[in-house]
Amino acid sequence: MPFVFSHMEYCDMHFVYGFCDGNARAAVDEYRRRFPDRRIPFRGVFSPIHQTVRDTVCLPSVSVQSEREVVPLINTRENILGMVQRSPRLSTRGIASRRVTYADVANST
Repeated sequence: MPFVFSHMEYCDMHFVYGFCDGNARAAVDEYRRRFPDRRIPFRGVFSPIHQTVRDTVCLPSVSVQSEREVVPLINTRENILGMVQRSPRLSTRGIASRRVTYADVANST
C-alpha cells in the first residue's frame, strides 16, 4: 500500500529535506533528531517527496487520500459552464482539479 506516512509526517520530511539542502543522509539524521518517537524513513524517501511536491504541488499523502474519496469529477459540459458562469476568473486548471459533491452537481443545474 503506497500510503505509508501521515500528511504531517510528509510535511515534516519535506521541510527537513529542504533544511538539509537536499542531502538525504543528513535529512534522515535531522529527522531522527527532531522526531525521535516517529518511524524514521529511509533516505530514499526524501527525494521522491520533494519531486512529488514539485510536480503536483501536493504531498504524496494528499494524492493518495484523493484517490480514496468517492467523489465524482466535474466532467459534463453543463457543469463546467455553470462553474465558469458563477466564477468567471476560474482557471482551466482550477476547473480540472476541482472535485464536487453530488449536492454541488444538483445545485449547478
